[in-house]
Amino acid sequence: MIRIGWFSPLSPKTGIATYTRNVLAEMKRAYPCDEIDVVVFYPPSEDKPLEIDYPIVEISDSLLRSDFWALFDVAVYHLGNNDLHHGPIYQALQIHPGIVVLHDHVYQHYLVAKGMEGNHPSASLNALLFSAGGPAAFEFFSSSGFLSCDKGEVLFVPWESAWATEVPLGDRLARLGVGAVVHSDYGRRGLGENYQADVCTLFMPRPDAESPAPVSIGDRPVHIVCAGHIQVTKGLQLLVAAFAANLEFQGRFKVTIAGYGSNPQFLQQLRGEIEQAGLTDTFDLVVDPTEREYNATLAAADIFFNLRYPNTEGASLSLVEQMAFGRPVIAYRTGSFAEMPEDACYFLNNLGEVSEIVAVLQSILDHPDGVAKRGSRAWKAVEDRTAEQYARDFVAFLRDNIDSIFRRQGIVEMRRHNRIPHAEPRDAAWLSEFVAARRLVTSFFDRKLLLPDSLFEVPDLERGRFVALGLLGSRISEHRMEQLGRILGGLSRCHAIETLGQLILLSQHADGNRDAFYPKYLQSIQGVVTNLAMWRVLTLLDPGRAAMLGFEAMGEPFTSAIAESVEEAGFYLTLYEQLISRQSPLLEDTELLPVLDILRNEADPQLDPIPLGEEILGLLGANNAKPFASLIGFNPLEPEGMWTNSPTASLFVKIPDAESVNEVQGSLMFISTDFSTPVPAEITVTETTSGREETCPIEIALGDHPIVDWQLALPAFKGLLQVKLFVSQTNSPRELGLSDDERTLGLMLRRLLFSKDRIWVMSDKSEPVSTC
Repeated sequence: MIRIGWFSPLSPKTGIATYTRNVLAEMKRAYPCDEIDVVVFYPPSEDKPLEIDYPIVEISDSLLRSDFWALFDVAVYHLGNNDLHHGPIYQALQIHPGIVVLHDHVYQHYLVAKGMEGNHPSASLNALLFSAGGPAAFEFFSSSGFLSCDKGEVLFVPWESAWATEVPLGDRLARLGVGAVVHSDYGRRGLGENYQADVCTLFMPRPDAESPAPVSIGDRPVHIVCAGHIQVTKGLQLLVAAFAANLEFQGRFKVTIAGYGSNPQFLQQLRGEIEQAGLTDTFDLVVDPTEREYNATLAAADIFFNLRYPNTEGASLSLVEQMAFGRPVIAYRTGSFAEMPEDACYFLNNLGEVSEIVAVLQSILDHPDGVAKRGSRAWKAVEDRTAEQYARDFVAFLRDNIDSIFRRQGIVEMRRHNRIPHAEPRDAAWLSEFVAARRLVTSFFDRKLLLPDSLFEVPDLERGRFVALGLLGSRISEHRMEQLGRILGGLSRCHAIETLGQLILLSQHADGNRDAFYPKYLQSIQGVVTNLAMWRVLTLLDPGRAAMLGFEAMGEPFTSAIAESVEEAGFYLTLYEQLISRQSPLLEDTELLPVLDILRNEADPQLDPIPLGEEILGLLGANNAKPFASLIGFNPLEPEGMWTNSPTASLFVKIPDAESVNEVQGSLMFISTDFSTPVPAEITVTETTSGREETCPIEIALGDHPIVDWQLALPAFKGLLQVKLFVSQTNSPRELGLSDDERTLGLMLRRLLFSKDRIWVMSDKSEPVSTC
């Protein structure tokens, strides 16, 4: 006797439940309980379960925590694409292996839905697609506009495209089992030639029915029925467009669209298109019909319209069901549909081509007798595909392979006894595939899958693409992707994984995923701040994303004001300014100096060296290929100079290589209506390579022309210099009643000049000179 644990949905809203009822009814009739016994395990549902001829048990959390596998000899898992009706079945499969029955070919709909974080794919989903389909699969997926780094318009839905059939993911699910059942040659090819477990192709059984009467149309309108879930992948809008383009079809066809309407937005859109085309007398929508209403609609059809695309099913129960009514089907020649006889269907070859649909409809009108002939051939094609034959073939498959099924279940059982699974040579290849699939799928469901196994074997560009887009959410050029991949590829495997782990942790923190087991301050983790490879990777990301992760690593707050500063001055200069202004103790850490060097070297090429002895603001207004200064906290340049927009602002300039400066001088202006008290201000120049700085405190004595010229001696400063301006108060010209300007203004920098020697240049209308 073989005891079977049959895991299947029993909701009447799923075709798999109907399939289960029909097959098990025939199994019960064909085999006494001392030969084949079955217990059906079904996911909970709001719907009353279909009546089954065997005992049924609802899958619960307590059941999954128990030794449920002791209730049967072999489990049979029926996998579909819906979490509500199949989620608990996937859970059971990950606990105990069995025969996997693939009712679909593409499982992206289910797995993508499980792997999304809001509107964007999680890092685990990205890793799953990379692992299953390789770099090319992830490259295509990343071009869709769905990634977290893409805030704009979505370009296409990957799992609703033909690409999904190339990365179906069902092949990985099948490798979780000790054997597999598929329902078409197309589904069998999807497992790959190297599938190591036992596999059987059983064609989807038709409903139990007598030989149907031939179609007889006569003078009445031809009745086209579109049945099943009412969704965008059924080509319904193309059919509406075909009728809208040929008004002479009205009165000669009747179209009924019947099925479950799970997408209210699409239903509304479809109704709108029908009304706009003036086709309400031709098209009839029957949404969420009863089983009796649905079957009556099918029985009244002359032709079925089943234009599913992309064709993601391993076999189509709806197609077999429709052909069992002795009616031809209008369908695309794709996927498992293409296996049906040529003369039993009206096959279309050009995807999305309305004119081809029009041509088929016209040929039906021109040759109505052809409908009956094709319908008769459709019945002949499925006549022998009965539930009884399916049940017998299924049991034969179990009996023929029961030894290998038990043997492989025993290998996996070793895990439960804390023993290392060991396989005989004949099962070694199967076990290798099983372990790899289990690691991949279980890690995905647990959101622990982050790094594809092949990440360090692929070219630098593909490695960098996955890390930048799939893990860190930063869209960068392919050149930078290749550089990023080269950095990681040049590290030892352990160091590379450690670096990626730190980056992932920073990314999760920056995105607000601050789970309890994460450290409160990431910079307290040993090695995060001083991991030079990590900082090299950050310099290749887009500045905004790099800053988010870099500030997180430093334990510094990342605000909207800082984000604006990053856009203006870049990642390094903003971070450096933040550390200086907050007097961060990290600046005193000698281990941090190499990090600052890396960031500084990345920032340096963005600036042209300034010409010594020339006024800088004039250069900023010129049309230069590269800027001569990076600005933080300034308003746009005006003819007279630049106003700061806060009490503190910074300007970064690069001194020419092999040169040094001994003086900086400039001119400042302030506005106020209070002339009673001088306003303290301060200019600080810092040599970023060494941290040396010189400060010039000044007081602006207010009057008609509150301008101060200043000069500051520098001890041979080199490299990248920061000029920081500070004023104790800011004002708005409008609030002061001076103009309609609503901006907040601090100091106006009217002139700035660096020189090798001490040279003094007086500005017009200045107050006494401040020399420091």
